[in-house]
Amino acid sequence: KVDPFASGHLNIVLCEVKINKTQPQEAIQTSLTPAEYANKNLVLIDDVLNSGTTLIYGVKHFLDVPLKKFKTAVLVDRNHKKYPVKADFKGLSLSTSLLEHIQVVFEESEEYAHLS
Repeated sequence: KVDPFASGHLNIVLCEVKINKTQPQEAIQTSLTPAEYANKNLVLIDDVLNSGTTLIYGVKHFLDVPLKKFKTAVLVDRNHKKYPVKADFKGLSLSTSLLEHIQVVFEESEEYAHLS
């Protein structure tokens, strides 16, 4: 086996995934075609895992294409899931009430998570 980290040949391609949060069962749009990620290693990243709706529909979309490996990652896990989905990788696990809101912001001059 070739270790991509040792050889410096790790190729990471970002793919934007658009999910309608109010109607997640609608068709999901991605910035890459299925042929571009077929038979590849894929990590689906979500900012906040709250109910699990966004993550479960995202996972469902990518399961329609053959992949080498498929993992999920979230920046913040709130532990309020209503779907049987889990993140393989977590940044933070927070115990919050359902009334609290977490916002993750990535801007050119700022990156932060805000709990209100």
